[in-house]
Amino acid sequence: MEPSSVTTLSTGVPFRPALRTRAYSVTIKGSFGKVRLPRALLEPIHKSRALVQDDASHRGHSPLSPSFADRSRLLRLWAVTELLPEFPYHPDPVATGVIVPSGTVCICCGRERGYVYKGPVYAADELAYRLCPWCIADGGAAERFDAHFTAGTCLGDDVALEVFAAVDQRTPGFTAWQEPQWFFHCADGAAFLGPVGSAELAVYPEVLEMLRREANGWGWPSEQVEYFLASLDKDGEATAYLFRCRVCAAHLAYTDFA
Repeated sequence: MEPSSVTTLSTGVPFRPALRTRAYSVTIKGSFGKVRLPRALLEPIHKSRALVQDDASHRGHSPLSPSFADRSRLLRLWAVTELLPEFPYHPDPVATGVIVPSGTVCICCGRERGYVYKGPVYAADELAYRLCPWCIADGGAAERFDAHFTAGTCLGDDVALEVFAAVDQRTPGFTAWQEPQWFFHCADGAAFLGPVGSAELAVYPEVLEMLRREANGWGWPSEQVEYFLASLDKDGEATAYLFRCRVCAAHLAYTDFA
C-alpha cells in the first residue's frame, strides 16, 4: 500500500495508517489524528496477523496491511486505552508480565480500559484477571475487596505501615515459585525489576555475592552453591527476583524454587 492511499475501515473511518516503532510505544498516524499506544498492546496483533510489512522505502515506517481484519479492533483498543498509572514500587509491570493488554471489563470500576492485571491477588473474592491497573493504583480494589497484592512476607528493613500498605495494596505483585517476598531498604519499599537468571545477574556482581551468602546459609557445600547460582533461569527454576532500592539505588535479590 502506498503511503498516500486511504483504507476505509469497517467502522467507516478513513484510515491512513503508519507505525513508527520505539522502545516502549508505537505512534499511529491516520486521518483520525495521531496517538501513541504502548507497544505491548499491539504486539499480540502484530504476531497473530502479520500486521507490519517491512519496507525500507518508508524510512522506518511500516504500513498496516489493507487486508488486515482487525482494524476496527485496533481503533476500539485505542479508544479505551489510557496511559498506564505509575507504580513507584513496580516500575514496569507490563515488562514483568503481570499487566497485559485485554478487553476485560474491570470488576471494580466496571470499565474496559485496555489492560488487565494477571498477577497474584489475595482476597476472599476471585479476582484473577478481573482488575484493571488503575483500580490497583488508586487503592480502589484494595478498599472494595480487601485485596492485597503481596503475600505479606518482607525482606530487609522495617518500614512504616503506610509504606508497606503502598506496596501491599496499591502495587501490582509478581508470581514466584513460592509465596513472593518484597524487599524493603532504607526505610522504603524497593522497586521490583523482574525475575532474572545467571545471564542477567552477570552485570550485578554485588547481587551474585548477596545470593551466594544466602545459599551458604543453607549449609550447602561451595560446589553446590556455585552450581545453583549458575543454574538460575529467569524463565525456569530456580529463579532470582531483582529489586532496586529507591533511596540508595542498591540492587537486591533473593532466589526461589519449587
